Amino acid sequence: MKRNSMLIAFVLSWSACASAQESATSVALLGAGDLHRLSEGKSPGGVRYAGIQLPGTVSVGDVFPIQYQKDGGTVSDSFMVTSITVTNGKCTLESKNGRVAGAMPERISASCRKLR
Repeated sequence: MKRNSMLIAFVLSWSACASAQESATSVALLGAGDLHRLSEGKSPGGVRYAGIQLPGTVSVGDVFPIQYQKDGGTVSDSFMVTSITVTNGKCTLESKNGRVAGAMPERISASCRKLR
């Protein structure tokens, strides 16, 4: 009986965690974000750039300019939103660079509020 109760508790807690993550088509961003470039760096986690200024709202398909510091200089680039995932008030914006064949996805993490 005790084993069944533990199994049921585990399944319920797992399903609650899984349901906390949802996709979105439009979000309001609350402050700066962190850019994760998986294609850069030698570590498996890629490179992280903090303090990326973001627009107030973004939707899937939007393209917006980004700037970050790298090797003592400022890099200007653009970020095209291909998907948005919301988990407990944090958004992950994903972009796949279509100009580079086989490129790893880039991600921006930021606090947000789901709009759609």
